[in-house]
Amino acid sequence: MEIISFDNERIQISTDNSTKYINKKTSQLEVENLKMAREYLNSKILNILNCEYSIEIPKIKCWDEEKKIVKMDFFDGKNLESMLRSGITRKEAIMFLNNLLEFILVNDFYWVDFSPRNILINEINKKICFVDFEKGLSFKNINLIDFFRNHVFEEYSSFLFLNERILNGNEIFKLRPEEEEITHYKNYIKIKRVKATANKLNYPDIITQNQFLEIYRMFLIAELPQKSSGNIIFPRVELEKILETKKTNPMAYDEYADKIIQLVKKRKKEKKINY
Repeated sequence: MEIISFDNERIQISTDNSTKYINKKTSQLEVENLKMAREYLNSKILNILNCEYSIEIPKIKCWDEEKKIVKMDFFDGKNLESMLRSGITRKEAIMFLNNLLEFILVNDFYWVDFSPRNILINEINKKICFVDFEKGLSFKNINLIDFFRNHVFEEYSSFLFLNERILNGNEIFKLRPEEEEITHYKNYIKIKRVKATANKLNYPDIITQNQFLEIYRMFLIAELPQKSSGNIIFPRVELEKILETKKTNPMAYDEYADKIIQLVKKRKKEKKINY
């Protein structure tokens, strides 16, 4: 099963003296975040399914500053996204995901790259590995609403039905009183899928914070899993495949926005909306 957003051009597996390593083209920031995460989570244990799992971060073998490639220990485990998408392992995967979300919050481990695809599980050795620390990491008291809005809730929720989640998207993406005067210049929005969706919705040049949040609510609605003929369909997978064509397809973000609007209209017609 292909994991969403996995970039084969940046991540390669190598072998030295029969030992596997991961070679990733990245930034100095991620290298520093990996080091901090490894030190911070040293000896941390998560009790799940009546078993104690140690939490691990890949150990850095070396960092090539010139080539911007970090060489790390290879971790042999199941990808949590794959587990969520498989009917055989889905039930236990949901428990892992919800327990891990609670774990990072309880331990003040504010991992901006928190996502099922960035979590590997070895049930034989009872180890869980967190990978990918490009976006950021903090151990301080932060605004949780902002933390979850920064893609964390979307990553967490896109493979879960509403009744499987321990967090409610309503509260996260609801306009707060202090945000009522916030506006955004549409042309200056850096997140291209948000900007494309705003254009497709014919939003004015200056949009309100509520309109901005509405786009994210639309993403959540569009990505909500659906049941069909006994199978579970994950719209997030199709949406990510559209974005994967962006290097060769100049209309990728427009096609993504069209698909989002189409899915939201379908959900409204089916009355399957809870945001």
